[in-house]
Amino acid sequence: MNINYTAKSIGYPKDITTNDNSQYADLVYWLETSVLKKKNSSEREFLRDGIAKDWPEHLHKYAVGLNCPKSVSNIEGQVDFILNCATKVKYLEKDVYNKYSIGNLKTSNVPNVEVDNILDHVDYTSKDFQIGINKMAKLLNIPQHPDPKVVLRACATVTSNRLHKNALEKPENYIVAGMPFPYKEADPGFTISNEAVMEAAKVLRLLYISDLRALQTKVNECIVAVQSVTANPKTDTKLGQVGK
Repeated sequence: MNINYTAKSIGYPKDITTNDNSQYADLVYWLETSVLKKKNSSEREFLRDGIAKDWPEHLHKYAVGLNCPKSVSNIEGQVDFILNCATKVKYLEKDVYNKYSIGNLKTSNVPNVEVDNILDHVDYTSKDFQIGINKMAKLLNIPQHPDPKVVLRACATVTSNRLHKNALEKPENYIVAGMPFPYKEADPGFTISNEAVMEAAKVLRLLYISDLRALQTKVNECIVAVQSVTANPKTDTKLGQVGK
């Protein structure tokens, strides 16, 4: 599970093996007491008992308090959002990461670029936008995510890769077939002691290779286009002269 990998990367000592409220409750309670520290001791106890009937209600209230969108109603999505918040806090505690945060960067020499793009005026936090993007994701069979901008990027990727004219006419040329690549067994050429970080590094390496392949394909297309012009020049013999 992705939640399990992320939790281990910030030091959570237990394994999350199922979508069980008790395991989620243990994780959320640990995140609150060890990392986030938003509640006092008495308020934290409501997060501890995953068996209690009102635990999902307390979880939702706690997640919304961390600015989780209210539209995220499923427990796994709320836990994932809380975990992401804790991950940011955990890594921003280290100066090596904190010095690169936006608040600490010098912006005096940054030019003020004005663009006329309708997407720059969209309120990505509005309820209407979240409802609309979630409806689109449902039509495309894309999983729900707490951040609507992440869902938007996923929708853009699917539509650009699978719903353009050529893909609709000949889907067999664009839909990948065959067995999934066993990335967990692949040797990335480096070693990281943390298992969760190692898994993430393998995935990032595969995504990087995929981007390189896409770039190489575009370069090849440019070369072919140029060669079609330069390799077969047309000569108009009527313009030639013989003798003086």
